[in-house]
Amino acid sequence: MNGVSQGHYADATMSAPETFGISRNSVSRKWIRASSKKLEAFCARDLSAYDIVAMIIDGKGFGDNEMITALGVTLDGEKVILGFIESSTENFAVYRDFMNDLIKRGLKTDNEILVVMDGGKGIHKGVTTVLGEKAVIARCQWHKRENVVEYLTPGARDAWRRKLQGAYETPDYDEARSRLLSLKKELQKINVSAARSLEEGFEETLTLHSLEMVEQLATSFKTT
Repeated sequence: MNGVSQGHYADATMSAPETFGISRNSVSRKWIRASSKKLEAFCARDLSAYDIVAMIIDGKGFGDNEMITALGVTLDGEKVILGFIESSTENFAVYRDFMNDLIKRGLKTDNEILVVMDGGKGIHKGVTTVLGEKAVIARCQWHKRENVVEYLTPGARDAWRRKLQGAYETPDYDEARSRLLSLKKELQKINVSAARSLEEGFEETLTLHSLEMVEQLATSFKTT
């Protein structure tokens, strides 16, 4: 490098901002301000241009907080991040306010929206309170399956995962429902709590089946 060692070149490059009178802290503050403006604009942008037919809502833990995200899917299959919020809890008021904000920003609710979610009572109440009958709830089959097997002994869980998954993968509504009811009877003999877990939100785990859309949509919409 024209007589300059790579080490000296790296040192010169890393100190370039200071050479031109710009400190690292100054660059960092400017980046934070710029990114904050971009984030604020993203979270406030108009949603009325999107024809959203489905929405997947889920919360993920980061330390003591939850990042709750709403991913929309348009009629053309385009995925759109509608919004996200940071919260220390996933209670009803948080989801109600989140949904109301999406509507204020233009989320269309003229037609029904398939809403895929887990079994949290707060999210269910928040979404149905705001969207009412426009929300077609599809409970996440992965969450339901894991909630059920959590009550069983570790040695029995894999076998029951396969049984439950096999029932949910049956595309016909009547057959899938019949298989799940049979599994519930089996569970009642070995673990009543597991049977009750399967029974809770039972029909909402079969929403895609009742819509006769398992083969078309299950890959994308059976879980959050």
